[in-house]
Amino acid sequence: MEFMKILGTLLLIATFSGCVSSLSCYVGSLSDNDLVNGTFNTQECNENQVCMTKIEVNQGMKTVIKMCKNEQACNTQQGQNTVQCYAWSFLRSSLRVCRYCCKTELCNNFSDIKDPRK
Repeated sequence: MEFMKILGTLLLIATFSGCVSSLSCYVGSLSDNDLVNGTFNTQECNENQVCMTKIEVNQGMKTVIKMCKNEQACNTQQGQNTVQCYAWSFLRSSLRVCRYCCKTELCNNFSDIKDPRK
């Protein structure tokens, strides 16, 4: 009888493990003029990954990088936005880096710096 319980449990695990769908994100890198007509690819992320959008403005030139990123690492980097993206010193500097994490299907579908008040 114990064998049947174990077998049943293993069958349930095997059945439902195939039902977990992976998150898809936009991936790639585009700069300034390419942002108007360029397109990003999509990619299925690995387990424990989320979608990330990284926006760099370097001497007025904007580069948008989209990727799958480890969730913990993404959240850590996004936490640096208060200094590297929104701080007055960075608003006036030649390099500004903003990172955004999200975890719904194709959620990184934007290319502009977000308003921190929203």
